[in-house]
Amino acid sequence: MGITKQDIHEIRQITDAPILKCKKALEEAGGDKERAIEILREMGTATAQKKGARVACEGVVAIKMQDQQLIILEVNSETDFAAKNEFFKNFVSQVANTIMDSDVNDVQGLSDIKLETGQTLEATRQELVGKIGENIQVRRFEKMVADEGLLAFYQHGEKIGVIVKLAKGSADIGRDVAMQIAATNPSALNKDQMDPKLIAKEREIFQSQVDGLNKPENVLENIINGKLNKFINENTVLGQAFVKDPKLSVGDYLKQNDTEVESYIRFELGEGIEKKTVSFADEVEQAKGSV
Repeated sequence: MGITKQDIHEIRQITDAPILKCKKALEEAGGDKERAIEILREMGTATAQKKGARVACEGVVAIKMQDQQLIILEVNSETDFAAKNEFFKNFVSQVANTIMDSDVNDVQGLSDIKLETGQTLEATRQELVGKIGENIQVRRFEKMVADEGLLAFYQHGEKIGVIVKLAKGSADIGRDVAMQIAATNPSALNKDQMDPKLIAKEREIFQSQVDGLNKPENVLENIINGKLNKFINENTVLGQAFVKDPKLSVGDYLKQNDTEVESYIRFELGEGIEKKTVSFADEVEQAKGSV
């Protein structure tokens, strides 16, 4: 019996694979639909492995809040166009739900968790790579639990996300602080949490700026300390001028509202990923090789 349009349609409904691939899989399977589905999944796995080396630095930063828990995650694609795909968005939602409903604390631990479909998250990711044709990666995630505190968040589009934990207060205060962190990208919450090497490096820079000035040693030291304190304030959450009222520091704003920031997490899409620059000619050659 030959392969009918209805056969192809049924396989496509189950796998979401392109029509031509469904037809080819059915032909290879001799019309056996179950085997055709297996072939398409195997093809998806092979495609995922082939595309896995390609740099994925676009995608989304997503935040999900449920009860007394917040999660923030980054899922990458190769292009911004792919990140707008409904299949991609659904996958991000599945990942977020999986993290929220499990005790997993790292990306590696997510791979073998089974979704409602019965497939593992990794198998689902590989199928998505086959559908979209791009490298898709769950890059990172963090969890935050309220305990006795208050959780809040702010999301700037799908590129920057911040989650914050306050000792107490209101969601509006937490959102204000999260928005501040999203906009200014501070190095740390306060001076004590800053990298000592960063502070030492800045002191060296300021020292070199005053070398040769004909001023007493104590005056030079005051100049250096003044510059260093300004640097620390500009690069810590509590020391920064509050965006909504620059006359106040964020620390002052929190004191006025009788609360404090216990912790925060800021994700910016693609930060730390080395992006490869490829010329148009090289891109054409690469495209030829992948056909």
